[in-house]
Amino acid sequence: MKTTLHHWVAALALNLLACSLQGQELPFFQTHPKFAQEQIGLSYGLPQGLAGVLLDDNDFRVRADRVDFWEDNALDKQDSSIYAYNNQNLLSEIKTRTYDGFVWVLSGRRTYQYDANKNPIENLYQNWDGASWQNSYRFLSVFNLNNQRIQETNQIWDGTAWNNAYLYISEYDLNNNLTVSLSQKWENGAWENHYRTIYDYNSDNKLAVSTSQWWENGSWVNSSRYILEYDANGQSASQLYQNWQGQFWETYSRTIYDYDANGNPTLYLNQSWTGTAWVNSYRFILEYDANGNMIRFLWQNWEADAWLNFLQVIQYFEGFTGTFALAQPQAVFQVFPNPSDGQFRISAENQGLLPGLLAVYDAQGRKVYEQQVGTAEQEAVSLPSTLSEGLYLLHLEGKRGSATQKLRIAH
Repeated sequence: MKTTLHHWVAALALNLLACSLQGQELPFFQTHPKFAQEQIGLSYGLPQGLAGVLLDDNDFRVRADRVDFWEDNALDKQDSSIYAYNNQNLLSEIKTRTYDGFVWVLSGRRTYQYDANKNPIENLYQNWDGASWQNSYRFLSVFNLNNQRIQETNQIWDGTAWNNAYLYISEYDLNNNLTVSLSQKWENGAWENHYRTIYDYNSDNKLAVSTSQWWENGSWVNSSRYILEYDANGQSASQLYQNWQGQFWETYSRTIYDYDANGNPTLYLNQSWTGTAWVNSYRFILEYDANGNMIRFLWQNWEADAWLNFLQVIQYFEGFTGTFALAQPQAVFQVFPNPSDGQFRISAENQGLLPGLLAVYDAQGRKVYEQQVGTAEQEAVSLPSTLSEGLYLLHLEGKRGSATQKLRIAH
């Protein structure tokens, strides 16, 4: 469950950023794992509803990603995903793997089915029980003639049959702008109103205000709203978040955006309002390769007057011109033997990691050893004999990259 939550948080963060940058507020009722399906689409500025996108020559697609979490001030590699595509280059499957400290273990997958217009009509989530795939939940979508999602049904598998859980209904205006997102719950054999978001647009046809409401005692009651502002280039500049206090809107937080020279978003800074001043809360930092692909997403929280790492998503792309090129391999190094008595060797051939600096951290995130390593095929490392048994994190920093591995010491 921890790993599933971690990958969901990472996907949610990516899509929270993407939605807000496109002027699309991310309603509370939509903040569930279904947004992992949009990671290919929304995270790269593509229209909402496209889980898979038909790419033209010289375009790029995600082949794999890795999610790292920091816990107790130490980098803890958690899980990764491998992406597969059909013969139309539409995303067909995402397999998630968990890192148990030594090897990657298969944990879950998401599969996608499309209609003739390449709209994703079924997204199925399954868990791996060690022998076979077990259904978990799914989303069934209906699109209009403009290829806009107008209905999506969330169903849960109970072991023998699919059971309705939530229904999401979308409405659009004549300009194809999303105007209403309605969530209904399946209760006592019927759909009942649950939550909705209303979208209002400015004269430039950009989202200006989104207001979310709960269904209570037969009527809609205000919950929260976002007020968006744009810069001279028409890009999202800031977003103000307010909560409804019964008779007035109270400011809670704001988000400020920054971009690089190519118009790619590089910073998403969230600040909380204390009543007298803005205080940093968290931020997203995005990095891109020479082709404009987002290769790193870093989430940091503001604690004790400093930015502390919380999670990062590393994405690996492949390009193609009619045929698919091989994805660039992830920078890694091998440790053997593992477990070890503290005497071991590392190998990192052709990774750009050697020569480099090897740092060793204990389970509390404290650096307990550091050593320069050279370019030998198998570099020997001797840790202090005073180190106790347990799990340690090895971080190797080279001229052209860095990588981490786990080592278990057993005397």
